[in-house]
Amino acid sequence: MKRITAVMCTVALLLLFSAAPALAGGGSAPAPLFPTTITGPSLNATILMDAHSQGPPPVTTTAGQASVFIREGTITTQLTFQINPLFQLSFGCDQSRTNSRFLYVPASLVSPGNGAHLGDWIPPFVLQSLMLPFGITLNFGLATFTTPTPVITQINSQTCVTDPNPANSGAPGPGWLLMNVTIQFVTLPK
Repeated sequence: MKRITAVMCTVALLLLFSAAPALAGGGSAPAPLFPTTITGPSLNATILMDAHSQGPPPVTTTAGQASVFIREGTITTQLTFQINPLFQLSFGCDQSRTNSRFLYVPASLVSPGNGAHLGDWIPPFVLQSLMLPFGITLNFGLATFTTPTPVITQINSQTCVTDPNPANSGAPGPGWLLMNVTIQFVTLPK
């Protein structure tokens, strides 16, 4: 009986540590302490966002707005939404921080990784809606990485697009962040 209790406590701790809450500064929590595997499908995506703080008060008039366009072969999906308010955006369009904020880096013996996944900043309903046309069903009731978790595995290009609203020109890191990325899925190894 003691052995079963010890195993259950260990499993509960692993699940607790696998949750990746958003951290201040728009970063992600450290990657889980156990090995993960990156799997397909491999989806191409274009992401456009105003990566300024939503406040209060908001840094720009469009702070936290985003559009995601995903494609694989002839299947495409696109949604415009407000970034999850729990994801602490800051720095605006600072390309030197794009990788640390959005690119998934797995943990290794020499690096703690970052655990960044799309669910950090895309609300659950929006993320589920983006994945359904590709036949991918996400389960948000379980701990991170126990079911396929969408992550950005490669940032193919990034640029700052000039904000068309002159009222936003004085904001630090002016402009909108435009990225072309590769999305894949992280799971626990089988």
